[in-house]
Amino acid sequence: MNRVSQVAVVAVVAALMPFSAQAVLIAGDYVGGGTLSTFSNATGYFFTPTVNLVVTDLGYYDHGDLGLADSHAVGIFLANGTAVVNTSVASGTGAPFVAGTVAGTRFQSVTPTPLSAGTQYYIVADNNTTDQFAFGAGAVVYAPQITWDGYGDSSTNSIFGLVELLGGVPGNLGPNFMYNDVPEPSTFALVISGMGLVFAFLRRR
Repeated sequence: MNRVSQVAVVAVVAALMPFSAQAVLIAGDYVGGGTLSTFSNATGYFFTPTVNLVVTDLGYYDHGDLGLADSHAVGIFLANGTAVVNTSVASGTGAPFVAGTVAGTRFQSVTPTPLSAGTQYYIVADNNTTDQFAFGAGAVVYAPQITWDGYGDSSTNSIFGLVELLGGVPGNLGPNFMYNDVPEPSTFALVISGMGLVFAFLRRR
């Protein structure tokens, strides 16, 4: 391979790196203050992604950082109640712990699942009577790709029950999720177009 070809291949690899090695991001983080509480029914929050996302893990906040008292079914649903993705996070310390500002979340991986920018969803978890969740103005912060729309409560302890959007004080963290953000189609198309020009150049040589 001559020097020009080597430079071209390096350019292609560099162009692809942002798309092949995306960072995994966490939706919510408890930074302290606010209120720590429990609830007898399934609870969570409504949110709207500002960009297209791919969910990779669902989890539950472990305030004590020593393990969860109960297992938790956790799911993301469309605002009308249609299930998008769900799993169960085991009690104890079996689920991997990812540290946040104060303690952190225990996550369970799921099949990568896309969420659409501008579409409202909610995330909800059951078994909230012992493991505490956090809420309150300034107590929970969200990644810039996530807009918190209000907390949501179910009338039962099932994540598949009706969940009502109730507004409330900004922030809510019990159920949580991890995700990758997806490059805009126009940006990805620009990279592919540039790659095509590089390969066309190589063919002519």
